[in-house]
Amino acid sequence: MMGRYKETKQIIEDNINTKNMKTKLIQEIILNSIEGKVEEAFKACDHACQIIEKDKDFENQEFIYKIGLKIATDNNLLEEKYKYLELLYNMK
Repeated sequence: MMGRYKETKQIIEDNINTKNMKTKLIQEIILNSIEGKVEEAFKACDHACQIIEKDKDFENQEFIYKIGLKIATDNNLLEEKYKYLELLYNMK
């Protein structure tokens, strides 16, 4: 399990300095995923997805989807995993 934590932490660290990363919503996703609060992280991801639906220019859209996918993968949540895979696929 510790390996997955390190992978998730690395993804977050790789993306932490991107533009607009100081928003409260993204901080919530990051903190909850680091702390292992899966339900809270998904709630924040879902909220971000709702914002993205309304504002297609949301700059961290791909990052939100990737971190949602990573959390789902780490926790073997297939339904959530497919949701984020589909969102990423539809971006392209």
